[in-house]
Amino acid sequence: MKATLFLLPALFSLVVITPEAAEINLAKAETLGCISLDEISNSNSPAEIFGALTLCMDKQDYQSAAALYTVGTLYAVYDTKRVADESAHQAISLLRMYALSGRPEGALEQLQAEVSELLTDNTEVCKDILKRGKPTYRPTYMTEYSTAERTDSNPEPQLVEDFNEQEAWRDSLAIVPHC
Repeated sequence: MKATLFLLPALFSLVVITPEAAEINLAKAETLGCISLDEISNSNSPAEIFGALTLCMDKQDYQSAAALYTVGTLYAVYDTKRVADESAHQAISLLRMYALSGRPEGALEQLQAEVSELLTDNTEVCKDILKRGKPTYRPTYMTEYSTAERTDSNPEPQLVEDFNEQEAWRDSLAIVPHC
């Protein structure tokens, strides 16, 4: 039931950013194609992962889409811990909205069922994620939406100073996929 509560309520979160901005963000992302859990890399950002998710949804490959949704959400949760400016956190809702809005209800229900199944017995997904490790990309898909002032001396003021990567990763894993 935790997966059910986590999956779709965030999809319809109120965002200030337009869907066109998400489309541009996803269009800038590397094209991964519809990939499976074992093909996701910790260098893939949520923008890239949610871009791949849209392709899996188009192909009705809900098992791969569920893995992408889970890992993309995990990485996005981790990014909220390292990006201080909360205005930038809206990028997550925007990515979900772009990837999933306008889909038939049956497709969303199938995705939700696959995510629930994946997280009910999360042994395999946790093993895969732990083997891969925490994200290695810079969260630019999120920081570009920051409203924090940038200066020459501080070009990325929205990042958390003295960020504790290990603690943030451990906390993120506890949220989704509950490893």
